[in-house]
Amino acid sequence: MKILFACSEYHPLIQTDDVADFAASLTTAIGQLSHDIRVILPAYPEAVNAAVPVETVATFDFSGCDESIRLLKGHINGISFPIYLVEATAMFSRHGHPYLDAEGNRRPDNLMRFAMFSQAVSMIALNHVGLNWKPDLVHCNDWQTGLVPALLAQDWNRPATLFTFHHLSAKDDFDAAMVDDLKLPGTIKASEHCHVDGRFSMTRAGIAYSDCNVSGSQYFSDNLENSQLSPDLLSELSDLGERLQTIIPALDETRWNPANDKLITQPYDAATIDLKAPNKLTLQQKFNLEESANCLVSVFSELTRDDMDEEHLSVDFLTFLLEKTQIQLLVCCQTPKGLAAEKQLEASFPGRVSLVNLPDEKLLHQIIAGSDVAIFGNEKKLTRQLPRACCRYGTVPMLGQSLGHAESIVNATSENLMKNTATGFVYKDNHLETLLETAERLVKYHARSGPWWKKLAANCMTEFVATPQNRLEFAHQYLECYQYAIDNPTSNPDQ
Repeated sequence: MKILFACSEYHPLIQTDDVADFAASLTTAIGQLSHDIRVILPAYPEAVNAAVPVETVATFDFSGCDESIRLLKGHINGISFPIYLVEATAMFSRHGHPYLDAEGNRRPDNLMRFAMFSQAVSMIALNHVGLNWKPDLVHCNDWQTGLVPALLAQDWNRPATLFTFHHLSAKDDFDAAMVDDLKLPGTIKASEHCHVDGRFSMTRAGIAYSDCNVSGSQYFSDNLENSQLSPDLLSELSDLGERLQTIIPALDETRWNPANDKLITQPYDAATIDLKAPNKLTLQQKFNLEESANCLVSVFSELTRDDMDEEHLSVDFLTFLLEKTQIQLLVCCQTPKGLAAEKQLEASFPGRVSLVNLPDEKLLHQIIAGSDVAIFGNEKKLTRQLPRACCRYGTVPMLGQSLGHAESIVNATSENLMKNTATGFVYKDNHLETLLETAERLVKYHARSGPWWKKLAANCMTEFVATPQNRLEFAHQYLECYQYAIDNPTSNPDQ
């Protein structure tokens, strides 16, 4: 099978999210099964530098893009299949976060950037750029590639399409007036299948025009009516029938295994959980935190001062938690310099709070291995690899249950703790009282005398063992969905 895998980030080239892990894990496994798979993503400077040497394999133009597009072919050690990078200097030659500016705001031209990327992908998929290669299927991921199925649907000789939606957030939609400046077919601009609540939605476009859709949460798929999504998006999803499948992503055992992890200070496993301690000391020394046995918490979420923000953690929550307990915090920032709120938090609690700017691979492993707890926001994500990786390292996650992404985490209720089945702490919503109650219960349990915390951490590790069989089964499930999409092409919903 010939597969073009389109994504906006890919480990280890560039990563801000779990999607990069998902993309690398799945494509590598499919490549091992001898399929002709090729990955394509934007040519961010960081990605190009990580993929050297690169070569230009095609140059092409299309309406709406003022510069010629260069298609680069890069390389990743240990991977035999091609990595394509779409180079458009004005759109993607920007250092830093691929979607946010230095102040943490979404880049104002994101719609234009990723509409252009989608156009480039669709031209490559139709074999219009001189590669002499046409895929049987294009696998698209999230809003950044959502227009690819819509564009391909306009061509009678198109490949099949599959869309995996990893996020379902209104923040990923755009003002409808912004579409006027795009060189897109008028039917796409006007289609109800590309709009949610009056805003242009590339996510809905990906769902509506694809031959098959995949969710990473069984809970979400089984409880669509209670998902609190927009009626427009809910209607689109509810009408999919067999075109909506669920595949739970598998951890990559070659990347996430504390027993043989060469990036951490001291490898360990569930039977030698005490050997996790040197990794904690490494973090405390590296970030000038007090060397103590107090709970060391890493925060993987954007911080906000907006009380109405239902997805991200509030600065007030972390401030109150620091005041009420003796925890230490490592805050992993999404922006190069951190936001003012994050800097103020660090200044207010010297020796107990430190900011970490988008950690590289080695530092990410050190943070996960050295932390006692990892706190995640209540974001509307269906693909969550990092909480599972934390469990694999005995770092207990605390996360929200938005869209059911905590379904694989067994909540640490009193009953589950007594039965030794708990694998994390799950909160219901982002209200300050809820977050504090959950976090204080967690910290209190960590400080409890006896082996209780070690038993919880060890249980997390054994419940989330990653194996090659898990990842190959994950790949086979996707290959079945690919074949379904090829055998059951859907009609253009606008016709």
